[in-house]
Amino acid sequence: MESAEHYGMVMKDKKGYFKPDEIKKIIHASPYPYNLVFLVAWETGRRVSEIVKSEDVVNSTGIRRKDLNMKENAIYFTTLKMKLKDKFGNLKKPSGMWVTDVPRTLMEELWKLAENKEEDEILFRFEDYHNKRIIKNYRIQVTLVFRKICESIGIRTVGLYRKHPHMHHLRHSAIMFMYSKGFKPEEIVEKTGHKNINNVLWYIKVLEDENVSKKFKALAEEEDVWLKEVFNINHPKFVENWVFDIDDTKETGAKSEAKMDVKL
Repeated sequence: MESAEHYGMVMKDKKGYFKPDEIKKIIHASPYPYNLVFLVAWETGRRVSEIVKSEDVVNSTGIRRKDLNMKENAIYFTTLKMKLKDKFGNLKKPSGMWVTDVPRTLMEELWKLAENKEEDEILFRFEDYHNKRIIKNYRIQVTLVFRKICESIGIRTVGLYRKHPHMHHLRHSAIMFMYSKGFKPEEIVEKTGHKNINNVLWYIKVLEDENVSKKFKALAEEEDVWLKEVFNINHPKFVENWVFDIDDTKETGAKSEAKMDVKL
C-alpha cells in the first residue's frame, strides 16, 4: 500500500531530518495553533498521535488540560508505540509519562490555550471549514498541514529517499536537538517514548557525521530568545487556498471522500 510504504521509508530514513534553519522557517510560517503542535513535537520528540487526538489510533487522547504541569514545566503523554495486549491476549492499560524540561515560554503559550477548558478537554481542535464539520482525525489534519507549510517555504523533499516532509522527520530532528541540549541517550529514549536506544544513537551519529552539530548547539543556546521571538511575530491566521484531495491523503494513510479546504 502506498501510504504504508511512504511512512515506513520515512521512519527508516536515517538522514530524514530538518536542519535548525529549516525548523525556524517552518515554525515561523505556521499558523496558530499549528505552531504550538509543531513546537511540542520539536521540544519533546513525541509522535503526532500522542500530541493531538486521533480516532484511528488506539488509546490516542492527545494533550488535555490536565496533562499540563505548569509548576514542573512538564507535559504528560500517553505512549502509543506499545503492545496493546499482554501474553494472555488481554488488553493492557495505556502507559504514559511526564516529560519535563519543556521550555517555560512554550508552557505558558500552551496554558493560554488550555486555561478556559475543562480538565479532560483536549487542547487542540481543528475545523474543516469546507465541509462545515469538526474533524475527528487530527493526526491526518496536522500531518497534511505540516506538509503544505514545508512546501510553501521550499522544503519539498527530505532525506535520502527524497520523501515528502512528514511530522516523523520532526521527531528525528528532536533527538538531535535534545542531544545538543545536553541530554544523555538514555534520557532521550525515555523522553521520546522510543523502545530502542539504537534509533537514538543513530541520529546522534548523523548529528556528528554531517557536521551540523554546531548549528543544533547554536539553536539550543538561543532557544529562549528564539521562542519569545516566535510568539511575538504575527503568525498567519488562515491557511488559504490549501485544498487537500485524495491524492494527498494517500501519502499519509488518510481516507477521504471529499476535499478539505482548511482554515483556522
